[in-house]
Amino acid sequence: MAAKRTDDLLKALQGTPVARTAPVVSKPERKNPVITGRGKPMNLYLHPEDTQRIRSLAAYLTGQGFRVSDSQVVKAALRVASADSSLLSAYEQAVTADQRFKRSKDTHEE
Repeated sequence: MAAKRTDDLLKALQGTPVARTAPVVSKPERKNPVITGRGKPMNLYLHPEDTQRIRSLAAYLTGQGFRVSDSQVVKAALRVASADSSLLSAYEQAVTADQRFKRSKDTHEE
């Protein structure tokens, strides 16, 4: 290897072109795709019990060795949520707790 390096240096000094090889850099494959870019900024108004639930989920993840923010906890919870009867039940609970609107006749009840 040292002899080849010496030969290449001598060729370079003599003005003879030397074939260059670019180092091959391979990227490690990721198990999960990474979402790039910024999301849409949003304001969410949460009740104290919702905030407490986020804090308890964050505490669980912290206990598992992760450093998390409230935003990351909400994103993780959204990714594990599924459209089923438990989502409907949670939605109905959230609507009844929402004090911004007076509830008129529910459109789902006929």
